Amino acid sequence: MSEDLNRCIIEIRSETGSPLGQVAVDVDFAPAFEWTRLAGVRSGRLAFGDYDKPASVMPLWHVKLSRPYLQGFRIQLDSAVNAGFHCDFSATYFKGLATQAAALLVKAGKMRLNDRFFYLIAAYPGETGADEGNGGALEIQDIAPAIPVRESVFSRFMRIATARDCTDTGLLPVFIPGRVLAEVSSITQQAQQIETGGFLIGHLHHDAASADVFVEVAAQVPATGTVGEQSKLRFTSESWTAVRSALRLRRREEMLLGWWHSHPVRNWNCQDCPPEKQKVCPLTRGFLSEQDQSLHRAVFSRAWCIAMVVSDVSYGDPGIAVFGWNEGMLEARGFYVLDSPSPELDEFPGAADPIDCGDRKGSGDTVSARPGGLPVGAMNLHQQEE
Repeated sequence: MSEDLNRCIIEIRSETGSPLGQVAVDVDFAPAFEWTRLAGVRSGRLAFGDYDKPASVMPLWHVKLSRPYLQGFRIQLDSAVNAGFHCDFSATYFKGLATQAAALLVKAGKMRLNDRFFYLIAAYPGETGADEGNGGALEIQDIAPAIPVRESVFSRFMRIATARDCTDTGLLPVFIPGRVLAEVSSITQQAQQIETGGFLIGHLHHDAASADVFVEVAAQVPATGTVGEQSKLRFTSESWTAVRSALRLRRREEMLLGWWHSHPVRNWNCQDCPPEKQKVCPLTRGFLSEQDQSLHRAVFSRAWCIAMVVSDVSYGDPGIAVFGWNEGMLEARGFYVLDSPSPELDEFPGAADPIDCGDRKGSGDTVSARPGGLPVGAMNLHQQEE
């Protein structure tokens, strides 16, 4: 993807509104493009054959502060087929960049750890000269291979599935076999105090009757060649080569849908905590660290890609948390557990058998609207400790 973005500035302010500093940032709009394109497909306004057609990003200026401050931005699909389909994104999209900007101000001595702050996004014309008449639109051109999509019946999957934490019904449905959850739990426990992980492979489905799209994880492939520590897991070139080989050997036209890794929580100084305290500890619920999110953005940027965290706790079976894209941001999400073999298996009688083959401490920052309606993030910056 070739991007020539307008220059963006994160402006950090104290709770009282006093300016603390500004930091220039490079904004990654790829997740927003992906979310808009998938929304276009799910709404019936975009065909998968046109999925990677050109798109534009346009600033939405702040209704009160006006230029150069952003209320958000709009992703516009430019293909004539979809009649101008678009999605709007709020300033919350920049939360991660605001956290990084605040960390730089802490280093510079302009803020302290645990300080609560607000942020604003300012956009200025880049040196390439944006067209003021169209709001500084950015044209994107992608050349990507065709997306393998299966025509399936959504209701057939729902009949053999059990919902787990599916509170947001607007998200792309994700189906994961119970045997896959059992496999990753067993591998996690066998690894004991060392993090381990692997890849999630399967299919993207389209239901012509409902015009909706959903994901089916068919198997997990343990990542060979990884370098695991108690609070870190690094994938190597051998890991990526192995999963590509597995996809070829299975001969089922599967695609790489995401990845998983473990958290040996019971070895993170948690063994002395009573079970009641462990059950409410944020560490046991699963999270993605900054390094995890960077990996997901770089490798699994498609809107249907997911990440799974398996937390090995001392008070019961390992916990499973799944994360995915929601309006261009990585968030915890629900999924469906397939209690029986996939209803699609009978259509592929010659299919191969399933293959049995970071710093981790995250924060719980939240975004809230500032009194007065300014779309800015309010958060605490605190140290990530092992």
